[in-house]
Amino acid sequence: MGFYREISNSEHAAKDTALINRMQNNDNHSVAGVLLATNAGNILDAGLSIFGKLTARNEVPAEENPQSVDDRKTSLSEFNDLRRNFLSNPTKANALALQDFYLENSSDSTIHNGYRYIKDKVEKYIKKSA
Repeated sequence: MGFYREISNSEHAAKDTALINRMQNNDNHSVAGVLLATNAGNILDAGLSIFGKLTARNEVPAEENPQSVDDRKTSLSEFNDLRRNFLSNPTKANALALQDFYLENSSDSTIHNGYRYIKDKVEKYIKKSA
């Protein structure tokens, strides 16, 4: 027993085990070992999905943006129409309409980014025509 403890704690423990097995023509593998080695990813995925289902809450998370897709499309098309109207015919009324629409819908990132590019023109035209 002492020899086993000494060899298992030494630097030679389990060195080149695969090489020794190949040299002794010992290439038998257990069925469980082969199945585990070839399907380790699938087994891990199955375990994680089962764990996820067990720990998941039954309630649906609240929407961050409660606008429906149709409402968002409508507001984006309205913004684009107002933007085109202002760029083609820059009047004080078009500039004010575009600015008011932006202030009401600035939480939408697409509208915010689109308005940012023409913000200086709109504000300059409102000040100029005032």
